[in-house]
Amino acid sequence: MSLRSFVILMTVATIVFWGAWFTVLFFIDPFSTNFIGFLCFYVSLFFALVGLFTLIGFVIRYFWKRGKPAFKFVGISIRQGIWFSLLIVASLILQGEKLFTWWAGLLMVLVLAIFEAFFLSRNMEGRKKYQKSRT
Repeated sequence: MSLRSFVILMTVATIVFWGAWFTVLFFIDPFSTNFIGFLCFYVSLFFALVGLFTLIGFVIRYFWKRGKPAFKFVGISIRQGIWFSLLIVASLILQGEKLFTWWAGLLMVLVLAIFEAFFLSRNMEGRKKYQKSRT
């Protein structure tokens, strides 16, 4: 898939998921719905946020690091879009159950930061191995 196709597909999917989320928001009554209504709300919001944060992260990296190939930013942007979306949706779920506190939010941020550090360090180790094998 080309980079242009990825951006177009991600933009269209993001618009579709935002449309689905607004549909759920305006047409499902939270006081009379069951588990499926809340599931549709949170899943559509999650995927809409993933698309939004992925596109924002990609565009920022694309303009900030012009000297590097743009396809290298796709994986990082998707991963970090998932992290941010997971953080927001998990916070909303906890708030909906009246379980969200400042330390729970801080703990979630800390756990996601550890996961991101793991992926970044794994990526750096792979680069070092590649560079050693080339020389």
